Amino acid sequence: VRSLGEAGVPVLALSDGSRAARMYSRYSYPMRCPDGLRNSDAFIRFLEELGQRLTHRAVLYLMNDPHMIVVAQHRDLLDQYYRIPLPQWEILDRCLDKVAMYETAVKAGIPLPVTAAPSGIEELQRMAPRIPYPCILKPVSRYEFRDGALRQKAFQHTYDVKALRANNEDELLSQYRQVLAEGFQVIVQEEIPGPDHALYTVGIYADKQSEIQATFTGRKLHQLPPDFGLCTYGESLTEPGLVEMGTKLTKALGFHGIAQIEFKKDARDGQLKLMEINPRGWQWSYLATACGVNLPDVAYRDLCGLPLPATRQIATRRTWTNMVDEVRRYRQYERQGKLVEKKPLGAWLRWVISTVSRRENDDAVFCWRDPIPGVMVVMRSTLVGVRHGLRAIFSSKARDSV
Repeated sequence: VRSLGEAGVPVLALSDGSRAARMYSRYSYPMRCPDGLRNSDAFIRFLEELGQRLTHRAVLYLMNDPHMIVVAQHRDLLDQYYRIPLPQWEILDRCLDKVAMYETAVKAGIPLPVTAAPSGIEELQRMAPRIPYPCILKPVSRYEFRDGALRQKAFQHTYDVKALRANNEDELLSQYRQVLAEGFQVIVQEEIPGPDHALYTVGIYADKQSEIQATFTGRKLHQLPPDFGLCTYGESLTEPGLVEMGTKLTKALGFHGIAQIEFKKDARDGQLKLMEINPRGWQWSYLATACGVNLPDVAYRDLCGLPLPATRQIATRRTWTNMVDEVRRYRQYERQGKLVEKKPLGAWLRWVISTVSRRENDDAVFCWRDPIPGVMVVMRSTLVGVRHGLRAIFSSKARDSV
């Protein structure tokens, strides 16, 4: 929203209400819509009726996987009303399905971790002695589209992590049986050693011919949950070979749209190895805009037939934070009995103050130029805290009375 608004593009921000506080930007008009995951038919009807009311074909940005999958399945209808920076379903499915995506990457000569896609427990038992440990189990697709419907149950919501770690053969077989019982399709992959800041990102916009029109490079510094999570603190930087490998994968997939392609630098050989592709805008993509690469605006102009803006990533190191999630991250480490980055509370607070006060830092929510989302998030968090506090008081009184 901020990337488009700062470029002078009017924005209609649609939300099912789950994160509504963040929708009230000065740059957008917020509107409630049906939940695309739980009520996909109503969501498509809503988009069709909205499209009929618009005076021209708007550019439709999809910011989560369920919406993206549902829209891709209804392109014949929605292309009448919207310009959609997404490839056709066959190509999008190849991006979302990690088995198909990794097969494409291998053919393109892109380095990968050791990866296996066992068909069942018997095949995994034969593979298990040859798999490097520790290894991880992660879903073939974040949200599975099976038998013409989007599956309601997601791996991350079930286990509260994007991947499960297995330190040995017994753990691997036990966890595999567990995820199989839950009905998930998973791959087994060696865990590339290295800290959070070994995770590098190349953000791209590719036109309908899969030609790259803009690129941004950066890396995660913190994530939540630790090891396999979403970025809470990231930075811009350049890394040799990153753009070239991202370009190679984009062309091999035949991708069109905005995407984040993530690699991890292997501490054993210094080689960048492909982790995943998110075929849409990602959580910390505003950092690209702050560095001179406004990917949503490039997509908008390309799809509307307008001259493309000049994009060049500035060399100055900039950072991006999600301080709401950084607080959650600190509390999670504290509950686990270990300090974040070996920092006690006082040192961590000094880091927070020094980070947010830097001119070269942008926050996911809090922004002086666009303050309403931050105010609403603080108000909402305060109300939740008060509600939990009152519930604890009344629960304590009830126990005392008994």
